[in-house]
Amino acid sequence: MPAVIAHRHSSTAVLELALTQPLLPVAGSDAGSLWHSQELHGKSASTDKELFIVKGATHMDLYGGKSMCPGYGKVERILR
Repeated sequence: MPAVIAHRHSSTAVLELALTQPLLPVAGSDAGSLWHSQELHGKSASTDKELFIVKGATHMDLYGGKSMCPGYGKVERILR
């Protein structure tokens, strides 16, 4: 049975196979959701990846746009 079908209930189960694109998760060091970004970074098959952690930021702190997120410049460069 293909891994995609066997693991259809877990969003991270097939990262080793499916996520091969460049990856830049941005997360706050004080975010309760930081572990999601760490798991995504660790499990993805991408060879071009970086986990950018914003020191002292919570999850909601990163919704303020350019002025609030030091990682915005990194994301902006990737999208160009």
